[in-house]
Amino acid sequence: MDARNDAREWEKERHEQQGLQFQNDFVSWDFRESPQSVPSMTRFANSSTEHEYASKSPILVDHLDPLDVDILNQRHAFDLPSQAVCDVLVDVFFKWIAPVLPVIIRHDFMRRYRNPQDPPSILLLQAVLMVASRFHHDAQSTGNGAISPRIFYKKVKALYDAGYERDPTTVLQAVVLLGVYWDGPDDLTESGIFYWSRLGIALAQEHGLHQSESYVTLSATKRRVWKRIWWTLYTRDRSVAAAFGRPLHINSGDCTVEDLRESDFIEYDENDSVTDRTAALFFMQSTEDSRMKGAAQCELGLNDWLVSCPSELQWRQSRHNFWSAILYSTFYTIVCQLHLLQTPDSSKEAQSSAFHAATSIVSILETLQSRGELKYTPSFIICHAVVSFVTLRSQMEASIPSLLHAIRQNLEANLDMLQFERKLSVAAEKCRKRARGEENDDSTPSRSSARFKRPKATERHKMTSNNPVALVVGASRGIGRQIAIDLAKNGYKVVVAAKTTSDAYATVPFPPDPNSSQSTINTVEREIKESGGEAFALPVDVRDVKQVENLVHEAVRLAGRLDVLVYNSGAIWWSSVANTPTKRFQLMQRVNPEGLYASVQAALPYFEKNGWKGRIIVVSPPIYSRFFRGKTAYAMGKVGMSVLTKGLAMDFVRQGAKDMAITSIWPAVSIESAATEATTNEDPSRKADLRKPTIFSDAILGILNSPTDIVNGQLVLDEDFLRDHCGVSDFSKYAVVPGSQPRRIMPKELPVLEVAEQDDEGMRVDSTKLRKAKL
Repeated sequence: MDARNDAREWEKERHEQQGLQFQNDFVSWDFRESPQSVPSMTRFANSSTEHEYASKSPILVDHLDPLDVDILNQRHAFDLPSQAVCDVLVDVFFKWIAPVLPVIIRHDFMRRYRNPQDPPSILLLQAVLMVASRFHHDAQSTGNGAISPRIFYKKVKALYDAGYERDPTTVLQAVVLLGVYWDGPDDLTESGIFYWSRLGIALAQEHGLHQSESYVTLSATKRRVWKRIWWTLYTRDRSVAAAFGRPLHINSGDCTVEDLRESDFIEYDENDSVTDRTAALFFMQSTEDSRMKGAAQCELGLNDWLVSCPSELQWRQSRHNFWSAILYSTFYTIVCQLHLLQTPDSSKEAQSSAFHAATSIVSILETLQSRGELKYTPSFIICHAVVSFVTLRSQMEASIPSLLHAIRQNLEANLDMLQFERKLSVAAEKCRKRARGEENDDSTPSRSSARFKRPKATERHKMTSNNPVALVVGASRGIGRQIAIDLAKNGYKVVVAAKTTSDAYATVPFPPDPNSSQSTINTVEREIKESGGEAFALPVDVRDVKQVENLVHEAVRLAGRLDVLVYNSGAIWWSSVANTPTKRFQLMQRVNPEGLYASVQAALPYFEKNGWKGRIIVVSPPIYSRFFRGKTAYAMGKVGMSVLTKGLAMDFVRQGAKDMAITSIWPAVSIESAATEATTNEDPSRKADLRKPTIFSDAILGILNSPTDIVNGQLVLDEDFLRDHCGVSDFSKYAVVPGSQPRRIMPKELPVLEVAEQDDEGMRVDSTKLRKAKL
């Protein structure tokens, strides 16, 4: 059946089912036809909240039977709320809805909206008010003019069924808006979302919106609006199919219309610039997002989409943007759906990606709620919450239960937040009950709603030859000790390396103060073993390259492999250049960047033997100017470590090592350690500005469980990574002093180091190759 017959068939079936007397004449539309003006029809509002619309403007009714006109009047199809309410709803539409459904050119619509002698189509205006009224909460609205989506829906539907509007573009615009009406479960039936979505596609194909040749004779404005309508229908088709498990109705192979460009979002011909570039980029990227839904089973395009996403639309909680949040929530939902399709046979990497995606959705929803923006999100956001919940539930046996507990709490909180969305309350409440174990069905075993408890290491993990191996350099005390212990609790065999050693079984008390000199690699090894983990203590002086090489070789010999390298060793001297002796500077250079370089270079051959599968974690800061102030000598070494992270990450990408990643991490708030004891001993009140080292180890665990393309080459802060990627929002548990709010020492926003430049791959100089050629 071709598109024209398809459209007729839908109309015929729908009228037969509902017993409607009205007939449409879509098949006789002519796209060059101008709306016919007829004498005004007087129509007065029945409520003080409504205003007269038809009496001030020409109403196109001469092509309707008098009976049809009378029925439209009885259904108050021409009645509108007060001018003030209309203004609010129109503003809401273009601010919060039009970027998702860019089917109306705002400049043209508003020009007519402000002109009583030439107002916009009443069909289109009622449709705009219908979708915008979901965000209106005026409890005093009463009567026929009540601000209710369902009341507006009945008006729009009556006008559509009567064949009132004869301009096909206007009808298509209204049908697209009808396709997002969702006032309850019944609106997901064949007469609701699915019907309008398919009808819009059929009507658009009937008039050739999907074929490039149909655009040749159109004006520039009409071409822009047609393309925007078509690609909106395309994205809606994919979204509805993905959200509700329905088949696709648009075959991409039949579509020859060109992709959207920024120029398609110019509002009027005299203007050569885009009115709202962010909104334009958002929708253009959304069309690419929708294409991935069709290719998700092949795992194609996900990484390319992420890499190509414009910087303005890259979402981070620290630089939140509403439209980037919606875009990324959709992207992460696709990742979760892909994982759920593969469960239970998905790989560890796929499970890691799904875990990261689900917690990212939670973080996005919580950020939207905290900023009061959740109420303005598109209705499909409930699908994102459901998919996130289902994914997390399938991941409940993952290896970082402390984070899972936080994520579960955040997910429950977000589902609670969604309850105030009246239009989504049924689904949101059902999901909330499932999350809390209050509701069950025959296919899903019940879960206790009791508080989640972190099990002991001996209960969670049995050591086998397949357990991953982590080498932690600088693990004798403080942060390094905590990293080693938490890695062991999460199933890693841990090689504990540092310079200080002792007789662990002669240490009293045990365990020793973690920040004291009594804490050594041997006491850390004993702590891990007595907790049911597996550890090996190996001494090393990172200033000696030979010792570093022997360390890595012995670690692999004892543990059998190497999966993770954590470099935490560090020498500190915070002072000006004038007050930093050269020997002190040289010591910091040898321990910080040179020790890291030697460790990484010694480990790379073993990662290569693993098929370039592994992670490297570097304790070094983001690069920004304030970090240099007052400690230039120290910063030279630490920033050099961050440069290694950036450069080696590029090498991994260049050589196609997609399962390798190197990441730098730094505390956003000072962490209790041997380095902070001098200041807190002098002034105990300064402990209120410290956090426990568990925040650092939790962030590292989050990094290790994130996809490589998310963390490779990144210079992250512990707090920000946990918030943006692991769904953590409550950091009070990390405070050294309960109830305190430690002062953040790092900037909230950091500079972006990337620049737009041509690739220099073809001009790259490789000294190794030059030397070989010379020899």
